[in-house]
Amino acid sequence: MSSPIRVLLTSLSLLIGFIAFWQLAPTHVNFGLFRTHPSAGIIANGIWGFLMTIAGVFLGSAYRTLSLMKLKEGRKTVGRPRVIIKRLIGSIDLWLGIVAAPLVYALILQSATGLSAAGLTVVGLQNGFCCLVIADSLVPTLKESTQADP
Repeated sequence: MSSPIRVLLTSLSLLIGFIAFWQLAPTHVNFGLFRTHPSAGIIANGIWGFLMTIAGVFLGSAYRTLSLMKLKEGRKTVGRPRVIIKRLIGSIDLWLGIVAAPLVYALILQSATGLSAAGLTVVGLQNGFCCLVIADSLVPTLKESTQADP
C-alpha cells in the first residue's frame, strides 16, 4: 500500500474509533456500586441498608456461635438446627450487635453517600457482620472504664 492511502486509512479508522467511543461512552455518572442520581429512592435505600446491616449482625453472630461450638465443644456437625437457632437467639453477642447496629449504620451512611441498593447491601452485610468489632472500637468497654476510674 502506498503511504497516502495508509495515512488515510489510519486517520479514517481513528476517526471511526473515536466516534464509536464517543457514542458508547456513558454520559451519566454511574460507577460501580454508586447510583446515578444520589437523591433517587433515598428513604427506601436507607431502610434497605439498615435491614442488610441487621442481616449481617445475624450472620456474624451465627458464625461466632458456630465457631465457639466447634472450638469449645469439639462439634463436627450441627446436630439439631432448632438448638442452634435457640442458642443464637439467646446469644448476648447477637443482642449486642443489634443494639450497636444503628451506630454502625450511621457510620456507614456518613461515609458512603450515593451508594446504590447493591452497594448498601454489600456494605451493610459486611459492617453488620463485624458490628461488634466496630462498636467495641468506638465505645470503651466496661473493663477499660473500671480500670481508668480510681
